[in-house]
Amino acid sequence: GFSSTQDTVVALHALSKYGSATFTRAKKAAQVTIRSSGTFST
Repeated sequence: GFSSTQDTVVALHALSKYGSATFTRAKKAAQVTIRSSGTFST
């Protein structure tokens, strides 16, 4: 897991940048699913 909400946001931003660069060129769709255990640390 990630230690903070900011870590999670940074990771999601990086994944979205990577995904847009990779999948746009390949003309494929990507689906991202985010699940939560219900406990967030701030």
